[in-house]
Amino acid sequence: MANFSNPYVNGSIAHRFRERRFRFFESLMDSVPKPCRILDVGGTEAFWRSHWGDVKKEVEVLLLNFQEVPTSCSYVKSIAGDATNLSQYEDRSFDLVHSNSVIEHVETKENQAKMAAEMLRVGERIFVQTPNKYFPIEPHYGMAQELVKMSF
Repeated sequence: MANFSNPYVNGSIAHRFRERRFRFFESLMDSVPKPCRILDVGGTEAFWRSHWGDVKKEVEVLLLNFQEVPTSCSYVKSIAGDATNLSQYEDRSFDLVHSNSVIEHVETKENQAKMAAEMLRVGERIFVQTPNKYFPIEPHYGMAQELVKMSF
């Protein structure tokens, strides 16, 4: 079952869903002026590396998580922070704010609203994916229906 739901295993259903969603994301990225800065709320270097490899020209990705983590990709950096309070950034500081299956983990609807408001404030565009709780298989087992909100 682990291979079925693991998005990092080639051929798994989760991998196919993630690849399809990333291709859609990249088609939208074509309209974003380069160079660009992406804030990835709750993101991982492995996610970006699995799609873009070690080098992505004209893109800087800043991972925001509770703790800073070491990174090795030339275009990925990491910082510690709180998605519900991005006060260290001015309005429209990022060309894009990206978040993949994170907003459902901030515990309360109030925190979800704060996170969404902060992402909208600091980003020119946002790309948010979240599992659909009504999908017939539990979302975190790799068959989540995506809900994408964009302002491209």
